[in-house]
Amino acid sequence: MMKRIGILFVTTVIGASSAAARNIELQLARSYSEQQTKAVMESIGSGLMPNLAPNDTISVKADGRTLAETTIPSDEKYAKVPKFRNALLQPAWTAAAMQMKTALEVGQGPGHLDFVGVLSSARYQTTSDRDVVVFGSPLLSDPRMPEWSLAAAWPNDAVFGLQQADSPYGTAGSQQLGGTRFHYCVTPGVEYVNLAHQKMTERAISLLVKGYGGVLATFTDDLSLCIKRALMGATDGALVFERDPTVTTPRMLLATNTLVGVPSLPAEQAVLVEEASQDPKVRADLLTMLAKRPQVRLGRVYLSDDRDEDGDVVAFDLDGIRLPVTLTHEEREAVAVIEGGRISIYAVKDGGGGGVTVRIRTEDNQITSPVLSEGERFDIDTAAH
Repeated sequence: MMKRIGILFVTTVIGASSAAARNIELQLARSYSEQQTKAVMESIGSGLMPNLAPNDTISVKADGRTLAETTIPSDEKYAKVPKFRNALLQPAWTAAAMQMKTALEVGQGPGHLDFVGVLSSARYQTTSDRDVVVFGSPLLSDPRMPEWSLAAAWPNDAVFGLQQADSPYGTAGSQQLGGTRFHYCVTPGVEYVNLAHQKMTERAISLLVKGYGGVLATFTDDLSLCIKRALMGATDGALVFERDPTVTTPRMLLATNTLVGVPSLPAEQAVLVEEASQDPKVRADLLTMLAKRPQVRLGRVYLSDDRDEDGDVVAFDLDGIRLPVTLTHEEREAVAVIEGGRISIYAVKDGGGGGVTVRIRTEDNQITSPVLSEGERFDIDTAAH
């Protein structure tokens, strides 16, 4: 069976084994910056073209037209003699470089990709077992539809379950990609507002791909690694996100409320989100909560078991977001959820049967040592808010 790798901003189509002929299609946008053009072309030149074999076909397409197409003959000299290979590939190389430098007439900003359009078009390609590699900015920034721009916001979870007639981010009825793997090669110069914006943009891209029936297999700004992973058919290089079905927005408001604005998230809060959990879903939930509830912040507390080290477990919990900590004699730094200057800590597990014994030291150096029953909540007021 043929395996195809599509690269949009390099769409590559590749055979299932090294012996099978490969069809490699390059789909390019217009008006990349000089830095982006150089980076993308270097990755194509060093990671893609040297791996072409006899009978492989490479084509460059843009605006619905084929700009160049070359098939490497089966004659062994084209596999072994660089000057013959280079002469054949030069038209494709030149067409790709020229397309990237072509000025925009109207539409998207430089280096930006209409990823929704990419997914929609990919539905009509019937080839199975595909890898699509996307070069460009993940921030949809199109002056034709500024209300949908990801340049400063991200989609509300409610819209992913809608039809495209209601929102371009709607994925209802779009399960047609059959597990196609997408590798997002983020080109240099992407300007995220903050870490929350960066993480939620990746989440939006992941949920879009999943909604269309595909898999976001790679999301990285290492272009060489991105191409390498696509050629390998790798599947484990991006975080996995789930849409929150409880988030709803009235249909009449979706046209204006599809995007969630980026909160003013201080750098230290962004760091605490990263420290709070290894679970990408928990991190995403924390970012969403911080965006929606300005009275909530994250802070550091220091926890220990000041009696028997018997496996007591406590957790900070807010709206179902739980950050558990197993207590030891050695004081451990933990990330706590602080709402209105108050920390709520829950006794999750009584390890030894004598109650959950916890020593708590807050950011402002308050110390308290309650003994809690499983399920009991203890509130601490802190001045550090």
